[in-house]
Amino acid sequence: DVWRFITATTKARKHVKQNKLTRERVHERKEESRENERENRREMKA
Repeated sequence: DVWRFITATTKARKHVKQNKLTRERVHERKEESRENERENRREMKA
């Protein structure tokens, strides 16, 4: 039981780390898309 608990917690920690990484990547992509939208608007105005 103790071993199962330990493996479960380590797996959960790995999962949390992955979630954090993916969240950060999604945030970066959102920022990039915003920048691209601004560039597109400027080009359309010009």
